[in-house]
Amino acid sequence: MRRREIIDVATCLIAERGYRGISLDQIAKACEVTKQGLLHHFPSKAELLVAVLEHRDEVDAAEASAHEPFSRTEAGFREEIKALARRNVANRGVVQLYAVLSAEALEPEHPAYEYFLRRLTWSRELLREAATPWHSDPDGFAIEVLSFMEGLQVLWLRDPTIDFEAQALRFVDRVLAEHE
Repeated sequence: MRRREIIDVATCLIAERGYRGISLDQIAKACEVTKQGLLHHFPSKAELLVAVLEHRDEVDAAEASAHEPFSRTEAGFREEIKALARRNVANRGVVQLYAVLSAEALEPEHPAYEYFLRRLTWSRELLREAATPWHSDPDGFAIEVLSFMEGLQVLWLRDPTIDFEAQALRFVDRVLAEHE
């Protein structure tokens, strides 16, 4: 249980301040444990970061598993983007964590660099496979969707008055209409 509490606190702190903007001492203090107590569960800051990212993926997967597997139809794709937008709005802290760490991890030395590279490859392949039956350029489509959604996330984090779901659906409808 303590390990999970540390992950939850670290998730919030990293989302607020970034990986480089927070120390193990600060995380330990926020968890009301000693630094040694924290290091008992996570021997390094990098290992804690990996645990935070893995937990984020577990939460995401659990919420996504309530839906059918990724659709290979245009109508199904639209519904999945709608569900994703709703999950993001309901989990602002997770979206913020992802956005902050994604930007920080652009350097190959960053402990999360490989994680984000694998996640990009996985997301791109998932979208490419989903679009292959109905899109003439599934790889271009995958890149376009990923670019828009990541950009929309950042804009929404800066300005929560943006209707994330409506903007995501407007984009998808436009892309699907261009394809017809």
